[in-house]
Amino acid sequence: KDIKGERYIVNSGQYTYKELFEKTSTLMNITHIRKPVAITKLLILQKITALKAYLTNTTPLLNKETIATLKHSFQYETTKIKKTIDHKFRDLEKTLEDIVPYYIDKYNL
Repeated sequence: KDIKGERYIVNSGQYTYKELFEKTSTLMNITHIRKPVAITKLLILQKITALKAYLTNTTPLLNKETIATLKHSFQYETTKIKKTIDHKFRDLEKTLEDIVPYYIDKYNL
């Protein structure tokens, strides 16, 4: 379609980070960690990873923005994109089943 200047949310459902990480860890055969990590501990870890990234000239694995998003719950509405195009979204489970093995193989996880 001839659409310009529009923004769309493209996702198949509403999932929390917890659900995403649980589904991913299950596919990676990682035991679920049931004890939550305090935000203060994550902020300390972020400083350590930032220092490591600075010293090794790499991208940090954890940043302040990521930690900030963990503290909030976001919900996105997909009605606009569904009205605009005829598209059937894939389930998160199916997407993860396709991509997790790729990353396991690529990064020797």
